[in-house]
Amino acid sequence: RLQETIGSEMLYQFKSKREDLTRFQDVLKQGSAQVLKERHLKLDHLDQMIQMSSPAAVLKRGFAIVRQKDMVLEKKKDVKEGSGLEIEFQDDKLKVVIDSSNE
Repeated sequence: RLQETIGSEMLYQFKSKREDLTRFQDVLKQGSAQVLKERHLKLDHLDQMIQMSSPAAVLKRGFAIVRQKDMVLEKKKDVKEGSGLEIEFQDDKLKVVIDSSNE
């Protein structure tokens, strides 16, 4: 009788632990799926940010890119009289020569 009691107690513990493992596995699946979903959304957002700040997107918003010898100019002080510049617009490029820097 004692062996039956010990055996049934062990069987009960085994079943209980197996149920715990099954619940834990379900929680892990749900949690990992949620983490993957959140990371995917974040990647989508970052991709949109990158695309919005691309040179082509900047040009579409009405800005122009000014270059001198393939270098992008950021400040007026870098432009000298007689300099040849290239101005890139959304639809085309324009080559200009500076005749006065108005300093």
